[in-house]
Amino acid sequence: MVTGGLEMKTFGHAWIEDGDTIYDERHPDGMSRDLFYEALNPEDTVKYTPTEATRALFKHNQWGPWHM
Repeated sequence: MVTGGLEMKTFGHAWIEDGDTIYDERHPDGMSRDLFYEALNPEDTVKYTPTEATRALFKHNQWGPWHM
């Protein structure tokens, strides 16, 4: 869950963290982890290993988030 946007709404969101870089559908080329966390204020996060994420993707037939 993240809270952000112009209306500061809370919504489910999935992203990939690779060191200090965040990748998601809005930032396929990556953005700073610090800026991402500042902009979207993530809460109630669940982290997956690459293997766990791959399994969840095929199990749910969508990119996530899967724990909601």
